[in-house]
Amino acid sequence: MRSGNLQRAVLGSGRQLAANTTRPLTGLRYASTEHGHEHHDHHVEDAAEYPREGFATSTIVKIVTLAGAVVAFYKYAPSASEDNIISRYISSKATPSEVWEQVNLKHTVLEQQQADNSQVIWAAQKPPVHRFRYPLQIDQALPHRQPVGSTVDLNNLVVKQ
Repeated sequence: MRSGNLQRAVLGSGRQLAANTTRPLTGLRYASTEHGHEHHDHHVEDAAEYPREGFATSTIVKIVTLAGAVVAFYKYAPSASEDNIISRYISSKATPSEVWEQVNLKHTVLEQQQADNSQVIWAAQKPPVHRFRYPLQIDQALPHRQPVGSTVDLNNLVVKQ
C-alpha cells in the first residue's frame, strides 16, 4: 500500500481530503489513475525454473539421431541387384506388372469412351426449324382441291407462335 492509500484510509474519503486545507493537492489520486491495478514498482524474483537453453535440446538430439540413422541405412543397405530378405518380401507383396497393364488398358478404353461421349454432346445441334412468314396459310388450303400425293398429313401439327 502506498502512502496515499494509507492517508485516504486514515482520513476518510477523497472529499474529506479535498476539504482538508493543510494537505497539498498534489498528493491526491483520482479514480482514473491506477485504481485497482497492481503496481509493478517492486522487484520480485521469479520463482519458476526454466530449462537451460542450448544446442543440445531434446528436439535437436532427436533430429540428429534420425539423420544419422537414415545415413547409416543408405550406406549399409543392400543394393537392388542383391537377393535378400527385404527384396524378397517386397516382391512377394507387390502387384504383378500384368495386372497394372490390364488396369491401365481398361482405364484408357474408358477414357476414350468418355471422350467420344463428350464429343457427341459438344457436336450436337438443334434440329432445323422451318420458319414461315405467314403460318396461318397452312390452314387456308382447301383439302378437296389438292391433287393426290401432294399434301402432307397435318393432323398432329402444332404451330408455335
